[in-house]
Amino acid sequence: MFVLSENSLEKLNGVHPKLVVFMEELIKESPYDFKITCGVRTAQEQNYEYQKGRTLLYDGKGNKLSKVSWCDGYKLKSKHQVKADGYGYAVDIAVLEKEKYTDKKTGEVREKTVAKWDYKYYKAIYDVAKTKGLIDKYGIVWGGNWKQKDSVHFQLGIADNIQFRR
Repeated sequence: MFVLSENSLEKLNGVHPKLVVFMEELIKESPYDFKITCGVRTAQEQNYEYQKGRTLLYDGKGNKLSKVSWCDGYKLKSKHQVKADGYGYAVDIAVLEKEKYTDKKTGEVREKTVAKWDYKYYKAIYDVAKTKGLIDKYGIVWGGNWKQKDSVHFQLGIADNIQFRR
């Protein structure tokens, strides 16, 4: 059984309490460890995500960036942004797995935790949440079911009924 780290819990600040409880229950049922990578975003932070693969074409290591979001944070807001009730309605996660590697200096075999982005990991987590009744219990929408898949994304289904702050 896994638990959310302190860092993950901090990233849930400002997220709707129902979604926080869902995440706390989900990590206990999950076949994979995961961390929260994003809860609430400002308009500026959302726009930065939107620019990836558009005006931001490469990361700092020269890797080509893909489009991350269809919401620019201003004209089209994300469920990560705070709504009129003061909460964000979406959370992104990253699956964590331990990998072995050989330290080049010492030759020792060590272990490091790395994020895994393959759809299969997130689908397995969703399937467990669905089977255990958590999806229906909390009214969760999973981005992996969308036409434009966002497999790391979980949000409350009621989010569309809540207005954004002006």
